[in-house]
Amino acid sequence: MRTRTTLFILVTAIALALTMLTGSAWAQLPDIEVEVVPTLIQLSPSDEMQVMVIVRNPTAEQLHDVRLSWFTDADVNVAGDALQLKVLIPHGEFAWTLRLGRASEEPVSGTVHFRVDYTWRAQGEAEAVPRVAFGSLSVESDEPEAVEQVAGVEIKTTLESLNQQRPGQVYLVVTNKSGIPVHLKEIVPRGPEFIDFEPINFGPEGKQLGPHEACAVAYNVKAKDVVRPGKHLLLFEVTLEWDKSGDTQAGRLFATREVDVGILGESEILEAFGIPSFLVLPGFLMIIMVKLLWGLDKSEDEKKKFLLEVKKPEFWLVAITLSGIMAYGYPEVTGRLTGVRRNYLEGYGLTDVVQVWLSSIVLAAAAFVGALGMRNIVQEISRWLQSINQKRRVPAEDDDPLTLLRKLHRQNLGVYLDRVVLKIGGADHFGFVLESLGEDWEKLWVGPAIVVEWLEGAGVELRMQVESQLGDKGSADTLATLLERGHKAGALRVTWKQMDRLVKPYLADKADILSFEPRNLFVEQE
Repeated sequence: MRTRTTLFILVTAIALALTMLTGSAWAQLPDIEVEVVPTLIQLSPSDEMQVMVIVRNPTAEQLHDVRLSWFTDADVNVAGDALQLKVLIPHGEFAWTLRLGRASEEPVSGTVHFRVDYTWRAQGEAEAVPRVAFGSLSVESDEPEAVEQVAGVEIKTTLESLNQQRPGQVYLVVTNKSGIPVHLKEIVPRGPEFIDFEPINFGPEGKQLGPHEACAVAYNVKAKDVVRPGKHLLLFEVTLEWDKSGDTQAGRLFATREVDVGILGESEILEAFGIPSFLVLPGFLMIIMVKLLWGLDKSEDEKKKFLLEVKKPEFWLVAITLSGIMAYGYPEVTGRLTGVRRNYLEGYGLTDVVQVWLSSIVLAAAAFVGALGMRNIVQEISRWLQSINQKRRVPAEDDDPLTLLRKLHRQNLGVYLDRVVLKIGGADHFGFVLESLGEDWEKLWVGPAIVVEWLEGAGVELRMQVESQLGDKGSADTLATLLERGHKAGALRVTWKQMDRLVKPYLADKADILSFEPRNLFVEQE
């Protein structure tokens, strides 16, 4: 029993000794150091960068079969040569040089993990022990620097309004805000098609700006002959280039300026007349010109009777209508007269303002003179017609009896007329009133009776027809026709009754009329 106990204790002691020896050997397993230089890189799309992976053996043991590999979650390509080392001596180190580049144009962000595999064989051990160490590299995209961080641009000018006769100047101040040179490559001014930009001190080669340097680029700004009045925006597009880490980068900056484009004198004219727009100026001028001409020979009270009072609704109705006609006809007229159609609905200039102003006044004056002439012509025609009508109605000294009968008919008078006693040459005479009397008459046509003398061969029928017209309702015109027919047939003769000095129609003064006897037969038969 005692022998067995002693043997057990001996075996146990030997086992403990071996265990202590083995544990001490494994406790000295070497750990290597892995360093990545740099630890962070920024990759641009065209860049390929180098990194170094350094492995260090801080122990007194040799390391065998040292191998480098990697894995990554970033979209990069990694390449290198001679990635395996047979022996790394005690306290030695080794460096691998690797090349990294972006695998695509897409932004990259992630980590490249480097793995170093090696083996170590403990002294007196037959088998090698495999070991692994790790290092890492952070990868980011090297995005182009924002142009606003590199440079700035602003407009310096007092230009607020612009017209053809008064151009302006704009200074574009470009400042390099960075610590690297910047190339001011191109400036593209933009604006309405009726504005021209002329660079003063900027050529096709551009300008080079040193770190924190500024320059001013001047432009002459001019309005063309035809513009669209109103507020318009001027825009300057500035293209810049600079180098960063050997890579050329570019960007654009924009500067704007609002200007009021107009026509020389237009706003002053519209403001003076209180006109809301140039488009209604033609009609306004036409009406004012007509009013001026119309009132030349009239008193102040009469001038106030002009139909179209300025600024009243009816005034604007006519003015806008006339302006619309002018706007429609102006392109046609200018196209025919000058060969170039000018349409101020699309755009206009000082030339159009002058032409519209003068043409509106001339057209209005011509229309007024034409209307006045037409009125005079109409009045002359009216007077002429009245004269003809008067001659056909009013008696005359050389009228024969038949002519006078027809004039009586035109006055709606028959063959029964008022008879008067009048004084001629100091003697009293009977005469017939040959016209209708008005209320205020000063003179009066009177005449002797008409005598119808029947000749041999006069037919009974003709006599009866004449007799029928000598009644109270007889027609002077019908009677004149019957007497003319009988005269031509030689059946009768018609004459004035000879009454001393009253032997034909006579224009008597009112003072010579002594008395009236109404309704007496004007025609006598013999």
